[in-house]
This record gives sequence, C-alpha cells and structure tokens, in this order.
Amino acid sequence: MKKILLLSAFFVLSLHAFSQNQGVRIGLNFSPAISLNRVVPAGSSNPVNYSNNSAGIRFIAGPEIYFFLSKQFAITTGLWYSSMREGFKFQSKNGDNQGNAYYNLQSLQVPVTMRLYTDEVITNMRIYFQLGLAGNIVLKAKQYKTDSTEQNAIKHFIPVNASLILASGVELKIGETNYLMLGLRYTRGLTNTIGSMNYNLAVINSKVDLFSLDLGIRF
Repeated sequence: MKKILLLSAFFVLSLHAFSQNQGVRIGLNFSPAISLNRVVPAGSSNPVNYSNNSAGIRFIAGPEIYFFLSKQFAITTGLWYSSMREGFKFQSKNGDNQGNAYYNLQSLQVPVTMRLYTDEVITNMRIYFQLGLAGNIVLKAKQYKTDSTEQNAIKHFIPVNASLILASGVELKIGETNYLMLGLRYTRGLTNTIGSMNYNLAVINSKVDLFSLDLGIRF
C-alpha cells in the first residue's frame, strides 16, 4: 500500500508540471463501489454449475489527468488503486463437497477514456458523459473467507485483465480553475480473471463488475 501511495504522489507531482499547459488539468478521484463477479463454466463440457456469491463494498481511488482537446471534449487517464471482490459457490468434480469462497483483489487500474461535456445546464454546472477502457494489474489476491474444506479454491489469478468504463455525472465550477464532480460509473469486466483452480474443482471463468459513485475534484 505504501508503494502505491508513493507512486500516486510521484504521478501527481509529474502531472502538476504538465498542468501548466491550459489544455492539461489534473484531478483526484475517490469512488466507493459495489463489487460483484460474473461466473460461467470454462467450456461446454463442464458438468458443474457455478455462480457468483453476492456482492461486497469496495472502492477505487487515485490521481487522474485530463487532456482537453476542446472546451467540451477531453481524453482522460490516471493511476487508480482498485479494490475488488470475487465470491464463488462451487462444488468438487465428484459432487461430494460444496461451499463458498471469497477473494479480495487489489489492483492498479490505468483508464483511458473520452469525456464529453454539455454546455452549462445551470450557472457553473455541466453534465458529462464518459466512455473508455481500463487495464487492471493485479497486485495482490487473497482468499479471506471460506466455508468449505476445499482450501485455495483459486490457485492464482491472471495478473492483467481489462474493463469497460461507462459513466455520467455533473461537474460544478467552484473557482477560477477548480471543479467538483459527482457521477455514477459502471465498470464491466471484459476478460477472465482466473488463472488456475484447485485440481479437485472444475474450471470456471470469472469477470468482475463495479457500480461506483464517483467523487472528484479537478484543478
């Protein structure tokens, strides 16, 4: 976690130098989120049924940068710390053991998105729409709970995965160059996160989704 904070601080300081250009701005984002995963068998011959197991509260946070190509269009990127949850209901290949397993994934997320702004809908307030992709680098994956005798159901997770980002919200001007942002974001997992499983269990694929409330400031 300390390394992530140091990396984020370096990122912010580096962006501050770029922000001297009027077309480049920096910001900070914090997004409490509901995290859940979609589970499917890895192959039509797999006889075992799996499903995700409920959802969990997680968050996304970090610095971001805006490259304004016009007053109403910007390319955005950033360096976000993302905490995600994956839960599974599973059974062994011979069907004599059933259970639940829960994992926490800590990732470094690098988004690249387009953000479109409307004209002011009321004084100093605009609506924005955001679309893009994010690459997720898994820093740590930990099984934090299980109610089954099958320990380490997932042996390891794939270190890199990708997500689609869809968001919309409002931006409020609070100073000469400062803005507050409030929005809703849907992050949809595009690629499988599971690398390999316990040999007693049939193979599955899992993709992580996040529904988040975006809280941010741009300088």
